[in-house]
Amino acid sequence: MARPPPSLPPTGTAPLKVTLLLGSFVHDPASIELFDLIVPASQPPPVHADEASFHVLPTIHHTFRPEQKLPPRAISAVFSALVLSPWVVLLGLWIKVGPSTPRLFSPTILPFTTLLAAFELLLFWYWVDLKLGQVLLYGGILSIPTVFAGKHALYSMGETRLGRK
Repeated sequence: MARPPPSLPPTGTAPLKVTLLLGSFVHDPASIELFDLIVPASQPPPVHADEASFHVLPTIHHTFRPEQKLPPRAISAVFSALVLSPWVVLLGLWIKVGPSTPRLFSPTILPFTTLLAAFELLLFWYWVDLKLGQVLLYGGILSIPTVFAGKHALYSMGETRLGRK
């Protein structure tokens, strides 16, 4: 049997009499006594096992880290020079060796060179704005003409070296 609600007061010393009243505006009411009711005192409901975790938590106050300190400009300049030094060495050695690329802009090799530059542009665009899926899509599309242009460029260079052209 269910417990009585806490809003129902318990019975005192005398039980409650339950009576059925039937009537209307025209006839006298009929009163039938049904039974006596004893309401026990309400007990608090049992505490749920997880109730301890369901309560208001304290307000979270965010604390932010202090601004990051920048190193002195001299130290930044030294490390920037260290990063750029291999490029300076590479350019110096290229100037000393003097690589010749006479056929780099020939009509048979220029499409391949242009498509390689387009790949570099695509990677720069990825660094600035694109997402990986877009880069893979555009790179896949760009790879098809690059393969054929590269094959044609290698074929023409082979023909030139063998003296057939």
